[in-house]
Amino acid sequence: MKSKQFKKGIEQLVQEGAIQLFMKNKGESYIIGAVGELQFDVFKYRMKNEYNSEVLLESIGERVPRWLPEDQVNKSLFDERNMLVEDREGNHVVLFKNEFALKWFKDQHPEIELIDLYEVNKYDQT
Repeated sequence: MKSKQFKKGIEQLVQEGAIQLFMKNKGESYIIGAVGELQFDVFKYRMKNEYNSEVLLESIGERVPRWLPEDQVNKSLFDERNMLVEDREGNHVVLFKNEFALKWFKDQHPEIELIDLYEVNKYDQT
């Protein structure tokens, strides 16, 4: 029962845009992305009070997300520092440790297109 409530809560909050949901591998722990600490607090509060589901959050630090085209995914290029994950729609995303790691990766692999959805969406809002 708790599992159903947890999944329902996660799905609802993702659809509302309160959080981003990533998965490293199918069946593993979820990775939750948010703009700031307040969104994580709201997430925990709502999961507990609206979906009767306690959550335990462990920080993986601030990450810089970049989406990858499906034809450019090479799992051997990524590790725990720069994690290859999937978003809730199955798209591949790299969660870079920081801006320096992102820049280094771009310099080492200029042939790989890294997509910043936040920049793309900023220009689509007309």
